[in-house]
Amino acid sequence: MQLITVRYVDVLSATLVYVVTALQWLQSFVSNRSQYIAVGQERSATTAVSSGVRQGSILGQLLFAMYVSPVVDIVRAHQIKYHQYADDLTLYTALMRYPYGLRRTLCC
Repeated sequence: MQLITVRYVDVLSATLVYVVTALQWLQSFVSNRSQYIAVGQERSATTAVSSGVRQGSILGQLLFAMYVSPVVDIVRAHQIKYHQYADDLTLYTALMRYPYGLRRTLCC
């Protein structure tokens, strides 16, 4: 029987390489982006985009779900109804007469 020894430092180093690479790839996906609006032959000036992810991307839906996950927990705790699908989150509730109906919503 042959005993295989594993140095945890080597395993940790290899894992960190993958983590750092993944974080760099993710950062490049959400940073240094710009956009413009085009209608027919007209085009607006290009503007830097400081937040959000590319529309229509699969990764965008995953990042959105991760981003709103804490919001959903808060909404559930205050018994507000919600609907989440892909890259959309809708909150809805019935409000009773002021001030009691708004209190539940405002304490979120």
